[in-house]
Amino acid sequence: MNNDFIKQLEIQSIRRQKLWDPNQRLDSSFFALELVGEFGELCNCLKKVRRGQLEVAGSVATKKDVADECADVMITLVNLVTSCGDDLHCIARKLPKGVVKLNPLSFAGGMATLVSKIVTKRPDRIPSVLALFIDNLVDACEKYGDVGLEDAVVRKFNATSEKQGFDIKL
Repeated sequence: MNNDFIKQLEIQSIRRQKLWDPNQRLDSSFFALELVGEFGELCNCLKKVRRGQLEVAGSVATKKDVADECADVMITLVNLVTSCGDDLHCIARKLPKGVVKLNPLSFAGGMATLVSKIVTKRPDRIPSVLALFIDNLVDACEKYGDVGLEDAVVRKFNATSEKQGFDIKL
């Protein structure tokens, strides 16, 4: 994911958040809960994709559903990181070279466990984990959503701004 794009997303997210919550009542604990919820929605979409691949009865997710949920996770991640006073575009540059990519389906289940272990035992590793998270989110969006994460984020961010009556777009 392009660092210039991430920086622009941060800037516009901060601007939009000031309109959305002018009294700044939403803090990092709110955004952490929001991220977990959005991540759960992405996992549910990936489950439905897998159900369709296995031709098992039940609802299936569309590629647009997956792309939208990937975008929601990315936007919420930016809100969480900026609410903590960090810059995601700086964190994204710290992706270790030669990192083995996770399978997007196993990524969804394993990332929460990995993050919780690192946060409690190795907080110095959080930037690398977030970079890995973003990298795998890009892969999941491209593989299951058939669209780049940047394009999905722009579409979702702008649609949400328009729905809320905000004149802030990417």
